[in-house]
Amino acid sequence: MLGFSTIVAFAASAVALLYVKDLRLPYPCFQVVQTVPSEQRAAPSDLQGPYATNLHLQKAKKLFESEISGVETVSISQEGTLYLPDKLGRIWTSKDGGRGKLEQLGYAGGRPLGGHVYPNGDAIFCDMVKGLVLVNGTSGLTTILAKRVSLTASKMPGSEIIFADDLDVASDGTVYFSTLTNVPPIPASTNEYDALKPCVLNILQGSAQGRLMSYNPSTGFTQVLADNIWQANGIAVSPDETFVVVASTGSTRLYRYWLKGSKAGSLEIFLDNLPGFPDGVSKASDGNFWVAINSAPVPKVVGVTMGSRFLRWVVGWVPALAGELNAYGLILKVSDSQL
Repeated sequence: MLGFSTIVAFAASAVALLYVKDLRLPYPCFQVVQTVPSEQRAAPSDLQGPYATNLHLQKAKKLFESEISGVETVSISQEGTLYLPDKLGRIWTSKDGGRGKLEQLGYAGGRPLGGHVYPNGDAIFCDMVKGLVLVNGTSGLTTILAKRVSLTASKMPGSEIIFADDLDVASDGTVYFSTLTNVPPIPASTNEYDALKPCVLNILQGSAQGRLMSYNPSTGFTQVLADNIWQANGIAVSPDETFVVVASTGSTRLYRYWLKGSKAGSLEIFLDNLPGFPDGVSKASDGNFWVAINSAPVPKVVGVTMGSRFLRWVVGWVPALAGELNAYGLILKVSDSQL
């Protein structure tokens, strides 16, 4: 008669064999590694020309360095108050452009990322756990605005909003926001979620799961505008509101989604071959766009593994093989006439 340990070992071996056969990635992904289409693969530029390394950012002043951690974005009210979501789900504020003391406004829970502050002091955030949330500027209470695509939407009706990442708000109140991947976020500790592991697993898995979405605050109608974006990340509505810029982190490029004109409803490449992974995108005061780039240059292992399902599967199970991401980052100013 087989002992308990033998049965457990046999079951574990059977599961492992299944994962090897299908090249499935570990928790929380559990998805089969896909062949990456050539048009989706990252083709980053070298750090030369306009991307040449410099030390400008070392002159930046660091705010609240020992007081807050894991801030994904900074949203600013009309009065100059900073709204800062931290890695533990808390929302902090600092008046007078960061010169005021740090005060906790509320607790959103989950993992709030990109946000926007309304004139009345309320703030809306993409929360990678909860979806689209609103934080009351007076009480600090959090309300979930959207967790699923509306059932009457034409594309992906009823689908869950997983890993909401960044947003921007148009003058008519429409909220344009991104979802990066459908790999769910996982708790890193009692009060913290791991935002990086789902991103890495999605790159290794190899399918473009990101979406550009919109939310109507008057009706609650939530829809998918564009999908098949490899890690849709930073969002910015153009000053004339004719298009939205969407960062595709996994493809090291920016997309433009047209809202108006003859191309309305279409998605096209806005700027390709960035030297690192694009993250946040914001409107600049001169009508152009600020783009935050991290991990430049892109590690060579990314290019080597993109052509091999097996290698990406191995790295997924043995993350140490991927090595460390490069710590160099950039901020780019991009004009609205890249095409």
